[in-house]
Amino acid sequence: MKKRILFVDDEKKILKGIERALDDMQNEWHIEFAASGKEALDILGSKTFDIVITDMRMPGMDGDQLLSEVKERFPRIIRIVLTGTTERDMVLKLVKTGHQYIAKPCNFETLKSKIDSIFTLRDVLESNELREIICGMQIIPSIPEIHTQLIEELESPNASLKNIVKIISQDVGITTKILHLVNSPYFGISRYISSQEEAIKLLGLEVVKALTITAKVFAKYDGTSLPGFSIKKLYGHCISTAGMAKVIAEKEEQEEAVITHSFIAGMLHDLGKLVLAVNFPEKYKKVIDLLESEEIELWQAEKEVFGNTHTEVGAYLMSIWGMTNPIIEAIAFHHCPEKCPHDTFSPLTAVYAGNILENDKNSNGKKEAKRKISLNYLSRLGLADKPAQWAKACKETMKEGSNNE
Repeated sequence: MKKRILFVDDEKKILKGIERALDDMQNEWHIEFAASGKEALDILGSKTFDIVITDMRMPGMDGDQLLSEVKERFPRIIRIVLTGTTERDMVLKLVKTGHQYIAKPCNFETLKSKIDSIFTLRDVLESNELREIICGMQIIPSIPEIHTQLIEELESPNASLKNIVKIISQDVGITTKILHLVNSPYFGISRYISSQEEAIKLLGLEVVKALTITAKVFAKYDGTSLPGFSIKKLYGHCISTAGMAKVIAEKEEQEEAVITHSFIAGMLHDLGKLVLAVNFPEKYKKVIDLLESEEIELWQAEKEVFGNTHTEVGAYLMSIWGMTNPIIEAIAFHHCPEKCPHDTFSPLTAVYAGNILENDKNSNGKKEAKRKISLNYLSRLGLADKPAQWAKACKETMKEGSNNE
């Protein structure tokens, strides 16, 4: 069955250009066009679509208003924004209504790649094997209350940093982790930050929101006894991977939104391990035993025991919690980036490399150190010569941080 895509733009010349450029995809995609938000909603009301891709600035109903309506009335449709803005605040505002944004100008090959990756991710998240695992779970973590409160505050017309600090201050554990994170080497701040308000400003609200998820979900299961499985070590690995992903994205001089998404995806990339281990402790013990007895990686052992891995489980969880597509994609493919059709640097690239570098740093000569970054994947992105530079940048960041302590 063909994938169905609706493009929305008030400039008819642009729609014609898209139609011509994507003509070679007509065997795989059914594409329609709308010249306004109202026309788009009329079409969506009468036909089924998989993706809506809209320009941001349109008269009458802009892209943000359109996608808010689509989100409310057609929640299963993937929502994408085409925008010329690179301002951090505007971009982070857009991802509240859109699953992903694509910067303009955007060549059509990049657009095709982006759409391909979205369909690839959707196919992973809607597989029968993953559905069976999710249905068999007794405990699926709910989004933390403090995260919900932050969202409500941010969407309030009277939102203020003072109120955000007040919400976070209710939880001593989150407050401690925010201060610990902002003073970590990965943020390169030369003085100690003790003010919670200043820490939140420096980290950014998107990072703070993601930290509330990571910290609260891990804290919920702290003390749970799972032989061969350390929740504390897993949390440390996630935070360290996030830091390395941030350093790598900065080294590649990525825009602020990509750097932020890389850090957030790093924090969340292994939540699926925790969810699997807590829900299926006996089966996960088999995973750990298999890991000890065979020369395979953890995700491969999970695949053998469960038929799926923590990457898909974590990505599914983030999708139902409303995370943006670049973050979900990074989580879903961080062990097999070749499956993602992107041909440019993305949060997936940063998390994939950061995860390997972090495991290598803590392997102490174990077999995990044998895993190397895939040069096939990086060659496709034109980044085959980068791993040594990234490793050096991460090492220097950690060294500078220890010198400042």
